[in-house]
Amino acid sequence: MTTSATDRPPLGLVDRPVSVSCDRATGRSLWDRLTGAGSFEDGIPGIALLAGPANVIMQLGRPGVGYGVKESRVESGRIDRHPIKRARTTFTYLAVATRGTPEQQKAYRKAVTAAHAQVRSTKDSPVKYNAL
Repeated sequence: MTTSATDRPPLGLVDRPVSVSCDRATGRSLWDRLTGAGSFEDGIPGIALLAGPANVIMQLGRPGVGYGVKESRVESGRIDRHPIKRARTTFTYLAVATRGTPEQQKAYRKAVTAAHAQVRSTKDSPVKYNAL
């Protein structure tokens, strides 16, 4: 028994054929929907979804950053103890940086700077680092 495309309901957006490179309803490509104007209004957080994995890759790629995260004395921001909070803080930072008012950006920058000021290498650290 064979089936043809007409025997099945149309494929959804996620499992569409490879030959279809854009959303047929809007004509927007996936990249445009993730990064273009209106991506936040569409309810798609867009490229921000890559923030967590990108953050980890950058930490692993730079030993000073990785050890700063691993040896952090800022209990509330420890990724090994509070991964959900750390992700939420990162996403909030991105949201405030891109969508916040100047006052919100200043306040958030001040809070982040205060936390990062506590992250410095010690004499026992394998590499020297300073989060500021």
